[in-house]
Amino acid sequence: MNKIYRRKNTMTEDADLDVEIQQIEQESSLEEEVDDFSVEASNGSLNGNGEKAQQIKALISRSSDFLHYRAFDDINFIIEAIGKKDYSGSPALDVLPSHDGIDRERREKAREYIYCLKSWAEGRDMEDAVADFKASEKFLRSTYAQLGVLDEEKKQLALLLSDGLNEKVSSPEDAILEVADEEFIIYVYNAILARKPDDDDLKLRLMELRRGKTRQELITDILESRESSRRMVSEIAKSIKKTNGN
Repeated sequence: MNKIYRRKNTMTEDADLDVEIQQIEQESSLEEEVDDFSVEASNGSLNGNGEKAQQIKALISRSSDFLHYRAFDDINFIIEAIGKKDYSGSPALDVLPSHDGIDRERREKAREYIYCLKSWAEGRDMEDAVADFKASEKFLRSTYAQLGVLDEEKKQLALLLSDGLNEKVSSPEDAILEVADEEFIIYVYNAILARKPDDDDLKLRLMELRRGKTRQELITDILESRESSRRMVSEIAKSIKKTNGN
C-alpha cells in the first residue's frame, strides 16, 4: 500500500498525520495476516477432510492423458490420495483424449484400475476379487493396500475415479456389448425404426444372434431394411414440408 503524504508545518496537522499513519500501518498488518491465512488454507493446513475430498475430486476430474508416459503414475497418485484422504502436492495432470486416441494396451490397463477400484468400493473381499481377476493379482492386492480401510468418503472418491476412467476409455462398441441380446435388439429397433420389435421380430433377431450373426451385422441389416428406408424417406419429406410451411 503506497501513499504519498504532504506534511504541513502546524503541530496539530502533524499529530493528525501521525494518527493516520498508525491506522494505515495497522490495516497493512491486518492485510498481511489475512494473506498468511490464505496461504495456509491453500496449502491445506487448515482444511478438514471434507475439503480434502473436494481437492481429490478436482484431481479426478482432470485425470491424465493416457498417451503420456507418466499417465498411470498420476492415477496411482490419486489412488494413494484417496487411501490417505490427503495429499501433499500435485501431479502433472492433463486432459484425457477421446477413446480413439488410446491404444489397446493402455485401455486394458485402465480397465484393470476400474475393476480394482470398483471391487474395493463395493466392499468385495480381496481374495474373491483376485479369484475373478487372477491375471492381475499383484496389481489388485497393491491397489487394495493403497486404498486401505473402506469408508463412505473414500468409497465415493474411488467410484468417481472409476467412473471417470470408464467414461474416457469406453467406446460406443463397448456400450453395445454390455447389454443382453434382448435389450440390444430393443435399443436397435428404437434407435433406427423408432419402435419396439414385435414378438416375431424379437424371436427372429434373437435366433440370428444365437446362430452367429454379430451385433454389427444385425445393426447393418436393420439399417438397410425396407422399413428403415421408408422411414428415412418419410422423415425427409416431413422436414421439407415443415421448411416450406406446408
